[in-house]
Formats: sequence, structure tokens, C-alpha cells
Amino acid sequence: MKIPLYSTVAIQPKQKVFKKRSDNKVILDRLSDLIGFAMRYWDMQIPCKLVAAPEFLFSGSGSAFGYTREDYLKLAITIPGEETEYLGKECKKYGIYFAAAAQEKDPEWPDRFFNTGFIISPEGKVILKYHKMNTMTNIVEYSMSPHDMMSKYKEKYGWDLKSLFPVVETEIGRLGIFTCYDRMFPEVTRALAVNGAEILIQPNAWIEPYASSPTDWWTIINRVRAIENIVYIVAPDRGAIDWPHLPEYFSPGLSQIVDYKGNLLSQCQYPGEGVCGATINIEELRYYRETTLLWNHIGQIRSEAYRQIYDEQFWPPDSFSEKPAESWNDIAPIQRKSTEKLIKRGTYKKT
Repeated sequence: MKIPLYSTVAIQPKQKVFKKRSDNKVILDRLSDLIGFAMRYWDMQIPCKLVAAPEFLFSGSGSAFGYTREDYLKLAITIPGEETEYLGKECKKYGIYFAAAAQEKDPEWPDRFFNTGFIISPEGKVILKYHKMNTMTNIVEYSMSPHDMMSKYKEKYGWDLKSLFPVVETEIGRLGIFTCYDRMFPEVTRALAVNGAEILIQPNAWIEPYASSPTDWWTIINRVRAIENIVYIVAPDRGAIDWPHLPEYFSPGLSQIVDYKGNLLSQCQYPGEGVCGATINIEELRYYRETTLLWNHIGQIRSEAYRQIYDEQFWPPDSFSEKPAESWNDIAPIQRKSTEKLIKRGTYKKT
């Protein structure tokens, strides 16, 4: 059955930072307003079927700016749970899929939490969860990467490609999700693409100076990941942060949607609250993947030539299997050892 054209929307909220989980109701009510606006604004000609929102949806802006790991732990939600049930009602109301990322408690490990990307169906059910692989250690995100506790994680969730980088088949195409700093590691999106993803939702809490010119890693990387994996990328970001420790536009928005050829289809060209939308053509993407010869990057992967890159260990697994990181002081020694190893093997040149 062919998938008709539909539109997708990236919501760019102003993030309010709280220290009480009960304050999530304020965030949810505003999300409801923005979803309602998006549906009225983009549903006039081509129905909107997918809405995406940023990372850290309920839990603040980053530990380096006044949060401790305990603050995060108190705010971490369960998925599914109260917040996703609220959002599920919005999905049922409008007949949409909704995707975002939030700090999630896992009852098996009560002293830690994951940064979890999730997708909710039009029936209001959570149909996919992804645990962020590359947590932003340089500002002590405090979320656990599955790799940080690989041995224990493997026992509960498995360690195959489909368990680590899940993709869900839906009536609007195959959806996958990756989160913010994951963008710096091409292996994540490549794994999702190999698993069949056609649309990759990327919840972000991207920050300056890496969003705007002259650096602009934001747009560069979104476009490259879309091109090399022949996927649409829907990338919502926070439009502003309401938090005394930070400049308001430290996360400057610029939410965007990129097509599978790397074309920038839509973007919020400003900080602050906003919404951007674009048309998705899954049938065109599938035809392109099936018929293109020159630009079929996934089909041209020469696996045998690259496999040895990963035979050697760089960042050690199980680094925080027994005890979560409490501060940058717990993480810095691992980074230093990794850098020293790269110098020793000749990858980096010592100054």
C-alpha cells in the first residue's frame, strides 16, 4: 500500500527549567498549545502526521548550569507514564505520531536514568524507545549510555544492532530516533539506516557557538547525515531557555527539516518559540533508494575495508557500571586515557 504525501512539524519551544516534576504540567500544557497551532497551520492542504519536539523535554538544560545528578533523578519520568499518557491524548486527538526525548528512570537501576528518545502512535501508545548512546560527557549530562554499563544492559535489553538502534514500521514510513550529541558519531545514523529507517527524528538541546554561523555544525551535520543515509531528518531544537544560569538564547532554535538529498526543506530562522513544517514523500524516497546507482551510499558500504577500525577499543565499556558519574572529575580521567591511547597508536600527534 502506497503512503500518501503528508507533512511533518518540528516544534521549537521555550524551555522552562524546573526542579519539581509536578511542574511538567506547565510544559505539557504549552506543548498542547503548540501542537494545536501546528495542526491548524499545517493541516490545511497536506495532513500533518508527525510532530517532533526537543531533547530534555521535561528535565532542564544541563548539569553544568546548576543541576546535579540528583536533581535530574528527581525529575526523570517513566516511559510510558503520566507525561506520555498526556501526549498520547494529543496524538489520538489529532491522529499524529509524536516524538521527543526525556530523562527516563529504569526501575531496575534506581540510581540512574537514560536519555530516552520515544515515539508515540496515533493510538496514544509508546511504540519505540531509544537510549541515547553518546551522552555529552564534556558537560556531564549524567544520563547513562548503554555503553557505560554494557554488561548489565546487554542482559536486560540485548546488544544487537536492532536492540540498540530500533526502527519502527508505521503507516507513514519507518521511523527511527537519535538524540543531539549522537549526531557527532556517524555510526548511529548509519546503524538506524541499515535497520531500515526512512525518517530520523533528532530531538536536540543544541547549543552555541555550534549552531549559528560561522561554525554552524548544526546545519552541516544534519545535511550530511541525511545525504549519506538517504533519510529525512526532522530536527527540533529548544528556541530559548528560561533559566538564570544561562543566556536566554544559548540554545538558539533554528529547528529544521532536511530531505534525503540533503536539501533544507524548512527552518525556524530565529530563536524563541516557533514551528517549522515540510512535506514528506516516502514513495519518492523509496523509489530513489531502489533505482539510484551513483548515490546509493548504503548499498556501497565496503564493510570489509572498515571493520578493523572497530577492532580496537577507544572509549572503554562498563566505565560506570557500578556507580554513575557524579561530576566531570569522574569522566575527565577516562577522556585523558583515551586521548593518550590515540597519541600512542599514532592517531593523534603529540604537541
